[in-house]
Amino acid sequence: MHQTLSGLELKPRNNAEVKNLVILFHGLGADGRNLIDIAGVLNRFIPNTHFISPNAPYPYDMAPVGYQWFSRQDRSREAAVKGLKNVENTVNDFIDYQLERFTITEKNLAVIGFSQGCMVALHCLLRRRNPAALVVGFSGALIGPELLDKELLSKPPVLLIHGEDDDILPIDLMLDAYEELSKRNIPVEKHAYPHLGHSIGQKGFELATNRIKQAFNF
Repeated sequence: MHQTLSGLELKPRNNAEVKNLVILFHGLGADGRNLIDIAGVLNRFIPNTHFISPNAPYPYDMAPVGYQWFSRQDRSREAAVKGLKNVENTVNDFIDYQLERFTITEKNLAVIGFSQGCMVALHCLLRRRNPAALVVGFSGALIGPELLDKELLSKPPVLLIHGEDDDILPIDLMLDAYEELSKRNIPVEKHAYPHLGHSIGQKGFELATNRIKQAFNF
């Protein structure tokens, strides 16, 4: 198995043994550097954990810099579903490679996705045979939930966090995702924060940190 995505990594503090893995998927037009600062903070509170923030596989097609998991020039639901299905194998190959690399299983894997990265995380992690310890979705959406009726393979715990003032991906998308996941008996938790736009706020970040610690039994 080979490496499929490039990006930035952060080792456990004091070069401690790797027992857990956190993968961070950035949003549209960003890159792995966009979320590695989060890893730098998490690293202080979550021991024995390796962090990886890969670049999405495609250059951003609406600006000269950045990357995308799939194009959003076509804003239709159908185009988003097609884009997610197109990137699914690449993401899963990357996850498999990292699990094998550190000789750990999904029980010791948490995935954080922001915006389009949240869409990718929800799409891929619900279709993996073994459930991850936790999936955290910031300011994102669940695309094509009806497809889960035939494609759902595992039910990892999901934490959804969204700003009430998000004008890029409105909070209704998070509420819809919560309803659809709950309907399928996927353990899901939702938190909305007032006066927060399309970003990762301090309170949501602190909550995610605590949930990851719990997922890894710290």
